[in-house]
Amino acid sequence: MSAGAHDGWVRRKLFEDAFATAQRKGHPRGTGPLDLAQYCALSHLVVSSQGDPFTGFVDQTLPGWDISATW
Repeated sequence: MSAGAHDGWVRRKLFEDAFATAQRKGHPRGTGPLDLAQYCALSHLVVSSQGDPFTGFVDQTLPGWDISATW
């Protein structure tokens, strides 16, 4: 634990989270960086640890950003 921004506050890192994408070799998207607009335009396979086989964290977050996806 470490001191926080204010006296008496304590900060402790609980976890880190990272997202990964995968695609087949030779995929038409190419190999460059993937931005949010490109990500939203592509078809997806969702792997969710939240128990819902059809939506994941990204599906729940995008509407709050006023962004829609095509999947």
